[in-house]
Amino acid sequence: MGTYINKANVEALFGTDNVAKWSNLDNDDAQTNEARVDDAISFAEALIDDRFRGGKYAVPLVGNSTNALQTIKNVAAQLAGWWLYRSRGLRDDETEADKMATHEADANEIIDGYLSGRMKLDAGLTKTQPTAPVVVL
Repeated sequence: MGTYINKANVEALFGTDNVAKWSNLDNDDAQTNEARVDDAISFAEALIDDRFRGGKYAVPLVGNSTNALQTIKNVAAQLAGWWLYRSRGLRDDETEADKMATHEADANEIIDGYLSGRMKLDAGLTKTQPTAPVVVL
């Protein structure tokens, strides 16, 4: 479904039971609400693209090697799981809520690292970078 991740990526990070529970707003069965998982993935991927848009990387991000976007996949899965948990509107104990907030903060810290240039993403660039000094008159 998604450009960067699918449901299996979110389940691999948070567990199948958690994803099923968080996706089920009515809490009436243990079945995963596939539409809500798709919404969570769309949210996560749109957020990533919106953060990178206008920068040096072309959006949607396209890796230059097989494992180039592994970090972005993990970030997208973190954000999708966080969205499912947060948007459910339930109040869990503070420890659980803090753990989920940590996923969102960690994901944004990684994105900030790429945007600031502290980290380099092996992905397509928006423009060809000059190979020689450029003089602007």
